Amino acid sequence: MVNMRAPYIFGLLRNGFKDPSLAATSNTVEFTNPNEPLQGHLALTQDPTEMMLIWVTKDADKPQVRWSPVLAPVIRKKDANTTTYSAEDMCGPPATTVGYIDPGLLHYVVMNGLTPGMKYLYSFGDDKYGWSKQYTFT
Repeated sequence: MVNMRAPYIFGLLRNGFKDPSLAATSNTVEFTNPNEPLQGHLALTQDPTEMMLIWVTKDADKPQVRWSPVLAPVIRKKDANTTTYSAEDMCGPPATTVGYIDPGLLHYVVMNGLTPGMKYLYSFGDDKYGWSKQYTFT
C-alpha cells in the first residue's frame, strides 16, 4: 500500500462495471506515521559539486537535508524550500474532482560543496515530524 497520508477504506464491488454494487467495506486502515518523509529523489544540477534532493511529507516544521561523506563524520545541514499545489491548479476534471489526491508538501534543496566521486550519506525530514532512513549516493 502506498502511504498517501490519509486513511484507507477498501470496498468489495459486485455486478461488474455496468451495475456495480457495494457488497462490503473494510475497517479503516491507517499508517503509523502518515507524515513520514517519502519519495526522496536525487537530481544532478549543472554543477558537479551539487546534488538536488526532492521529497514529500504531509506536514513540515523546518524541513532539512543532512549529509556527510561516508568516511568523515562531518555532518552538513541545509534548510529546504517547500511548495505544494491544489485541485484548482489542475487542468480540469477528473483531476480537479474525483481524481484529485492532496500531494502534501513538496520539499527541495540543493546539497553543495560535494566532491565528485565521493560517497555520501544523507537523510531528510525534520525534528518535529521525523526523518527518513539514511541513504547514499556517489
